[in-house]
Amino acid sequence: NNSFGSIYGFRYKGVYQYSEYESGREGTSPFALDENGAIISDATGDPVRMTFAAGESAEYKFKGGDAIYEDINHDGNINELDIVYLGNSNPLFNGGLSVKFNYKRLSANIFSNFRVGNKIVNRARMLAENMYSNNNQAASVNWRWRKDGDVTSIPRALYQSGYNWLGSDRYVEDGSFFRVKNLQVNYMFDPARLKPYHINSLNLYLTINNLLTFSKYSGVDPEVGYGSLGVSTDNSQTPRSRSFTAGFSVSF
Repeated sequence: NNSFGSIYGFRYKGVYQYSEYESGREGTSPFALDENGAIISDATGDPVRMTFAAGESAEYKFKGGDAIYEDINHDGNINELDIVYLGNSNPLFNGGLSVKFNYKRLSANIFSNFRVGNKIVNRARMLAENMYSNNNQAASVNWRWRKDGDVTSIPRALYQSGYNWLGSDRYVEDGSFFRVKNLQVNYMFDPARLKPYHINSLNLYLTINNLLTFSKYSGVDPEVGYGSLGVSTDNSQTPRSRSFTAGFSVSF
């Protein structure tokens, strides 16, 4: 089933800089554009303001500081007809890699796992940047749009109003990662050196779990599981912890 794990939503194009239209500001103010990028005018010659009216919801007219969603069919209305395929949570490939090193009496075992080409819906960031409720917000909202002319990727704050945090590729991120999941280091002492102490063997060992993770994903942990319909959704789960275990074994 090709739809399993598929992600759909709007294409996010940034933030409208200005509230009103002026020539030369095409695309930076909330007015409809045709497929050539020219302003669409109504019967009286006035520019047509972009609206949102998905399904049975009340019509909303976009203003300066609002999110820009791509008007796929250039009808001046952001709705279900503008929803497109944004990627898939299933990786192109994934796997693990195990490597063992030996140098004299020192040995090391390294186990790594990886995913490549999968997409994650970063719902944690969506909730931390929506400025829709009284919930704590991320520091990034300090760079939100505040006045005409502001250039930013963070829309204006609208309490319990607006459509500035719709599901879009703004929150769909590459979840590819490479993780050093387990490292085991062991050192075995020379029995000849231990014999004067009446010790037959002495080993020192160190185990580290989740030592390093390499990823461009902005969330706390790119190793996100698969939820409804196979879509990976990051709801700010507790990340995998880094843990250390050290010890020794001795026999007489």
